[in-house]
Amino acid sequence: MAHHLVSAERELSAFVTAVHQLFGPEQARYAADNWMEELEQIDWISEAQAIDWRAVTIATAARLVGRDKEARANQKEKDNLEMSGTTRMAETMYSQRPQT
Repeated sequence: MAHHLVSAERELSAFVTAVHQLFGPEQARYAADNWMEELEQIDWISEAQAIDWRAVTIATAARLVGRDKEARANQKEKDNLEMSGTTRMAETMYSQRPQT
């Protein structure tokens, strides 16, 4: 069991370090939490000779990518709304400007 814990710690550490370097500390915290959640969902036998920690990491990375895509879509929608609001404001300002 101790061997499993050491290899899990090594995999988690490498994953969180990579996420931190690529996306920053906030995403690294999410990644660590998500990795632990994925680990809890695995149905494994304590006597197993090997546990595929990489599968936990891959599942966690997929969750992060999904969250990133959702965040980007939300930001794009927000930007579009702000742009249309800015355009409407400019049109209103222009139409109210006295003609010379």
